[in-house]
Amino acid sequence: MPEFLLELLTEEIPARMQLQAAEDLKRLFAKGLQEQGLTCDQLETQVTPRRLVMLVQGLPAQQPDREEEKRGPRTDAPVAAIEGFLKAAGVSLDQCEQREAAKGTFYFAVIRQPGQPTAAVLPQILGGVLLNFPWPKSMRWGSGTFRWVRPLQGIVALLDGVPLQGGFALGDVGNPQAPLGWIAETDAAADVAVLPFSTTTVGHRVHAPGRFSVTGGADYSQKLGRSKVVLSHTERQQRIRADWNAFAAREGFYTDSMLENDALVTEVAGLVEYPVPLFGRIDERYMSLPAEVLSTSMRTHQKYFSFHYPPATPEDALHHRLRLAPFFMLVANQETPDGGAAIIAGNERVLRARLADAAYFWDRDRKTDLADFNTRLESVVFHARLGSIADKAERIAALAPYLGRWLYPDSTVEQLAEMELAGRLCKADLASGMVGEFPELQGIMGSHYAHQQGESPAVCTAIRTHYRPQGPGDQVPSQRVSAVVALADKLDTVFWMFAAGEIPTGSRDPFALRRAALGIIRILLTAPGELARTHLAAHELNSVNTHRNEAHLAALFAQILKIGGPLAEKLGLGAADKRTALYTTLKTFLRERFEHFAESQGHRRDIIRAVLNADSFEDLSSAFAKVRQTEAFLATPEAGALLVAYRRASNILAIEEKKDKTTYRGHVEMKLLVEAAEIDLNMALSGQAVWFQSGQEQADFATILARIAELRPAIDAFFDAVTVNADDPALRQNRLNLLARIRDTVNQVADFGVVEG
Repeated sequence: MPEFLLELLTEEIPARMQLQAAEDLKRLFAKGLQEQGLTCDQLETQVTPRRLVMLVQGLPAQQPDREEEKRGPRTDAPVAAIEGFLKAAGVSLDQCEQREAAKGTFYFAVIRQPGQPTAAVLPQILGGVLLNFPWPKSMRWGSGTFRWVRPLQGIVALLDGVPLQGGFALGDVGNPQAPLGWIAETDAAADVAVLPFSTTTVGHRVHAPGRFSVTGGADYSQKLGRSKVVLSHTERQQRIRADWNAFAAREGFYTDSMLENDALVTEVAGLVEYPVPLFGRIDERYMSLPAEVLSTSMRTHQKYFSFHYPPATPEDALHHRLRLAPFFMLVANQETPDGGAAIIAGNERVLRARLADAAYFWDRDRKTDLADFNTRLESVVFHARLGSIADKAERIAALAPYLGRWLYPDSTVEQLAEMELAGRLCKADLASGMVGEFPELQGIMGSHYAHQQGESPAVCTAIRTHYRPQGPGDQVPSQRVSAVVALADKLDTVFWMFAAGEIPTGSRDPFALRRAALGIIRILLTAPGELARTHLAAHELNSVNTHRNEAHLAALFAQILKIGGPLAEKLGLGAADKRTALYTTLKTFLRERFEHFAESQGHRRDIIRAVLNADSFEDLSSAFAKVRQTEAFLATPEAGALLVAYRRASNILAIEEKKDKTTYRGHVEMKLLVEAAEIDLNMALSGQAVWFQSGQEQADFATILARIAELRPAIDAFFDAVTVNADDPALRQNRLNLLARIRDTVNQVADFGVVEG
């Protein structure tokens, strides 16, 4: 069966766009094949800095015949309507069928299209793919109107070794009539820029720049390999890793540290078509700089891979504390006669210049106290309506001890003081020369400077980690002071940005408030709860729970508002209705982020929604516990029994409430309970209230649900023995209220009405 080879030769594609481009090419072409009724056995894409490549195997020789049916007007419709339909469908009246339908007899046009050869269909598909390719950024070049990530230089498009007919026209800015997209005859468009579908390509830019012909996928791959191009992105990554590991093993370095370079390996594999490893040395005089300065300069700015010595002690190994080795690996895109000596020397010279700048800033910054850096931040605007970064730091410092007492009631005076100090100093390094030169080191340099001036390890660590978590894969700060300061920073940002009207929309979130909200949720759900309990004796847990229950989101936002009193007045939050509206908006936003987070953790969307429908969403830990435990309960046999009874009660209520235009509540009149089954059911429902309260306090929702499931026999007996819609209106209303009590009891944990299955 036919094989189709496509190569789109371009100038260098940005590394960050390459892998997604390969996926987009595969997706768009597969969609085009499907729309044309074509299938294939295999469709693979590859990408290098200069080319997007696709190989499609197992294509049919031609399309299957297709039949399209169009319904027209009624046979007694006006002549003009019938003629309009015939013209649009491209058929005559005698080619139409008359069919009976519910509203009369209608004309139907059955249009039969014979299948075209695949060679005639592929150019149309390819033209559509190129015109609709979703590059994040694209450009025009020359006088053409066509947009691509970088100038497109050639198109190899071979079906079983034969180039497709025609080519791709790039349009013309000065001529609106100039063709754009696939054209069948390239000679007819000699006056416009056209890339003909060809059989020739080029190899490596330096080693094999000449053009050569290819006849198919295997021939293309072999000749490209001989031309010093490694087509597979995965293979280029593997070569880089193998070269790094070989050097590390030979020199006795710590080989596991390569795991930290995954993103850099992917990026560098997108910068070279023929990876050649070269190894340089770091000037010894710069090895006294903090390791983060060296590695950031090498990794972020120079795309070098660093090396580390093995851990010196078991404790260092446990905490992954490594010492940087004075070597680096760079990946060149060519082999040179001198074995890369000139390239290495040039890169060492560039690195020395950059590290000389870093050493200058390191020495100068250490002469300044962090508090003085904070003073400089008074002139650095955080937000036009929210003041300076120094103002924000003071708000964090005021909020941190409050959060410390809330999340960790056993915190000592010294720990609360550390939280306040770390909050005040956490932004100070933004005014330092080092962070001005290397913005990636914000927080990290503040930690080093705090250590230099004698601050406690807890304060230094909190300054270093207060930006975390910065994404789904980033760690949550695990230490007490660190978790509190990170939470205070994010809460302050989200609250006051919302107060200033900077609410994210579907298309924009310039201040990354969604990411900050997810950080808030992750910190509240991971670090604080467990850490607080590990420091407490069993008899102290009740007081901790009580304290936390009194300080939910409403109280938390009230405290933030109190801390920023003057700012609140400036933003018009003096009125109670404005504060209420802001709180409601924030709570809704956090709830949406909570749903997103819980679903990302593998929990079912319907269960998340069921829990949140029944939860006030004041305590995130409680809501997440409900999600986990409800999902676990629904996997048990008891859950099925409970759902059957619940849905039977809910369905009857829904029908009767719609009929009566009211909502029944669970208030039951004892004197109107006349049947033994309804008396027993009411007693069972009353009995569950006691252990429900106990389960709530202990966050033991699984037990609550299991006990509610024990109501099933009483519910079944009620439906077997009692007529809900009794003739006596008072009895009927009381029994509907009893059903409402069943619904309300079950819904105390989750709204099982939205649970699927």
